[in-house]
Amino acid sequence: MFKYDDPLYDVTFDVKKNSQNWALYAQDEFNIFNNLILNFGLRYDKYTTFGSTINPRAALIYNPLEQTTIKLLYGEAFRAPIPSELYYSDGNITQKANPNLKPELIKTYELVLDQSLGRGFLVEALLFYNDIKDLITMETDPADGLIVYNNVESLITKGAELQLEKAWDNGIKGKIGYTYQQTKNALANQTVVNSPAHLIKATMMAPLLKNKIFAAIEEQYTSDRKLLDGSSASSFFLTNFTLSSANYIKAMEASMSVYNLFNKKYSDPASYEHLQSAIEQDGINFRLKVTYKF
Repeated sequence: MFKYDDPLYDVTFDVKKNSQNWALYAQDEFNIFNNLILNFGLRYDKYTTFGSTINPRAALIYNPLEQTTIKLLYGEAFRAPIPSELYYSDGNITQKANPNLKPELIKTYELVLDQSLGRGFLVEALLFYNDIKDLITMETDPADGLIVYNNVESLITKGAELQLEKAWDNGIKGKIGYTYQQTKNALANQTVVNSPAHLIKATMMAPLLKNKIFAAIEEQYTSDRKLLDGSSASSFFLTNFTLSSANYIKAMEASMSVYNLFNKKYSDPASYEHLQSAIEQDGINFRLKVTYKF
């Protein structure tokens, strides 16, 4: 059941649909040589909304040296259309439904190098290439001027990642990573909306009470992103802070996080259904989480 009330047009959207899905998955590992492993998996999914899909995954893992690992990875995956994309309509005032949507499909290719540098240092270098097809996109149907979700775009994403980790004997751990990527429309060869070229993430975690209480600070950088009107959303830095405990009280885990610690003002690109081209995001906000296992 999917229900939505639109006070602007005095429309009540109330759709009752039944759907089922099930899946089978198999995986195995083969030792080609002592230092060369092939890992292979295959998944079959069946949906009553759009049919079936088969997605393989494979990993070739090579250890030329004790501290060196090289991985060649391939995978296929999908995203099934959600009920609002399939069935939402405001009575064909501005938007209509499309129950014939197909799933989004992606093929991923990755080449990974993991290298231990000794003294707690670990570096990871990654090259990646993603081929995305049938991306579900909101667009205007020229036949009637109504907004509708369709399987429209094909995207190509390619880039590289570099990450450095360090663990100290006193329990402090640090990590910094940089990602460069290009995501373009496969046909028009144009950069797509909401796709930053540069991402940086750095974290540092330190024990305040050994194996009991930890403090972690995280810094994120996102470069500017293209908006639908052709302009750009500005780049920004965000700082998050978390205080967590494990085993301080038996079987209980707790954390308190502060997101956007310095109340940075920033905006994310909007979609076709919004009036504005960018939407301002939350300022400083808090989260308290408690988990008890029994």
